[in-house]
Amino acid sequence: MRYFNTALVLSITLTTGASMMAQRAEARSQQSLAHQYTITELAPIRADDIKTYAYAINSGNEVVGATQDSSFNGGSALLWDAQGTAQYILDEPDSCSFPFASALNDKGQVTGGVSLSCQPYSTSPYLWDRKLGVKFFKQLPGANAAPPSAINASLRVVGQAWGDFNLPNPHAYFWTPQGQSLDLGTLPGGRTSNAVGINDRGHIVGTSDDSLGVMHNVLWTTQGAIQDLGTNFGSSHASCTTHAVNNRGQIAGICSDTSPQAAAFVWSASAGLRDLSLPAGDAGATAVAINNLGQAIGKAWDSSFNVTAVLWDSDGSVQRVNDVLPPNSGWTEITFTGLNMSGRIVGYGTYGGATRAFVMVPVK
Repeated sequence: MRYFNTALVLSITLTTGASMMAQRAEARSQQSLAHQYTITELAPIRADDIKTYAYAINSGNEVVGATQDSSFNGGSALLWDAQGTAQYILDEPDSCSFPFASALNDKGQVTGGVSLSCQPYSTSPYLWDRKLGVKFFKQLPGANAAPPSAINASLRVVGQAWGDFNLPNPHAYFWTPQGQSLDLGTLPGGRTSNAVGINDRGHIVGTSDDSLGVMHNVLWTTQGAIQDLGTNFGSSHASCTTHAVNNRGQIAGICSDTSPQAAAFVWSASAGLRDLSLPAGDAGATAVAINNLGQAIGKAWDSSFNVTAVLWDSDGSVQRVNDVLPPNSGWTEITFTGLNMSGRIVGYGTYGGATRAFVMVPVK
């Protein structure tokens, strides 16, 4: 594993040879998120599925997620098409299996996992394609759990794997459609790492600890080198944690200080770290996803840790979810999980007394 820790190498890696797609995204970054949205439930297939969750949305407005049945002994991984019609990706293999779909690319190819709630406890990652169906990954030696976090256009999947005595410390992994499952390793002397995002240029982002056990933000290049982005991206915050990356190389996440104070951020090699605005009266926030226009979603909380879902425009301005939905929408306890280039947002919340998946569509 090669290791670099220079700002020059990082800047070259992220900015040299920028694609026309990235340049067009930069030109469109002045587009603003809508001030009003509609919200629509993404319905399950069976009435017995009492809980539904949406986790990601692609540019074709396809959405992936999961369900849980009324017995709480099983569930399903679902794909909703652009019209909101659901189909199964994996459907309750047995009474203690919980399939889920966590991410998809713009081709509609999906990654997720199957978690076993009975012994042997495990999470098996998979790739789903309309033509090929489900293909389970070959896991890292010693791993019995490897939930995937993200997938890119080249069918590269990343996540975190952990196990028993053969793999006691969680490690970031990288899986290719050729069947390879590769350990991405850690910073020198580190023990744990996690890969949370991969963009279409092949850059992987996440975290790794160092020899002292201090967690750093890192980037793995397409050549497999790990680059140290520091504990706080050079900011004045006590620490920062990466959650997502877009095709322009912008990273989003949370910078923490003294609880409950925290700031959602966007970082890039060219612009550095920028705190995103807090809603009035709130003490902290975190960003969980960012699209190629630099628009982000996440949550904010006040000093009593009352939480609300929020969305940020590319200029860092913020809106609470209740300020953009119709009055008396019937939705409460909303959590955002994904957004696409057209500004559609997915997640889950409470509707009609149950946990339900939704899609929010901007009103033009």
